[in-house]
Amino acid sequence: MSGKFWSQTFWNRSSRWSPVSISSLIGWWDFSDTATVTLNGSNISGVTDKSTAGRNLSQSTGALQPAYESSTALRFSDAVSGMYMDMSSTASVAEMVAVYSDPITTSLIYFLGSTPRTRDIFVNIPTNSVSIDGTSGTASGDIYINRTTLEPNTGLGINVTPSPAFPTTAGQKNIFGVKHNTTYNYNRVGVSASQTQYGWRLYEMLIFNANLSTTDRSTVCTYLDNKWNTNFS
Repeated sequence: MSGKFWSQTFWNRSSRWSPVSISSLIGWWDFSDTATVTLNGSNISGVTDKSTAGRNLSQSTGALQPAYESSTALRFSDAVSGMYMDMSSTASVAEMVAVYSDPITTSLIYFLGSTPRTRDIFVNIPTNSVSIDGTSGTASGDIYINRTTLEPNTGLGINVTPSPAFPTTAGQKNIFGVKHNTTYNYNRVGVSASQTQYGWRLYEMLIFNANLSTTDRSTVCTYLDNKWNTNFS
């Protein structure tokens, strides 16, 4: 019996675990939970926060609303620039974990942003770089991709190159995490400016106002991996 199969079998038997058991959780958006998603036709106009913080997402402008794909994912259009969803209140984020997939390998992927623009978390697939920056300057911290091992001493900013490289397999679900060395304020999921995001999909995102312990980080990633069958190892 493989380790991953055993882990998933055990996890399914212990499925009562929920991210809300982590006290620092301040935002949890699960796009596969159709009861939390409000639609405008085939687009998403609102998402209810599953954490206790009540930090709901909304976008009232139809042209900027992401699509709802297969009742499981928020999809940012590759034909419309500047797509995002607003949080109902600003979040001071110390750590973020998300499950995403990329339909092509030439994407810009914007996870979190702010307006007025002070800080963004985004990935540039062509240059294999993770950027966390904005008008207030670069940030510091670590990242983790499909594993809980932190990228050491990355000094997060423009053109930071992760190792191993950011995944580029089209359609593959991946876990991406960012651990700040301090908290930064965000109020959007998606972009804070007019960039095009090339059709990437967001399945689930969790944000925390304190850094996760090693144990909690592993628990969160295992939960996401067993739920979404990611490339986590």
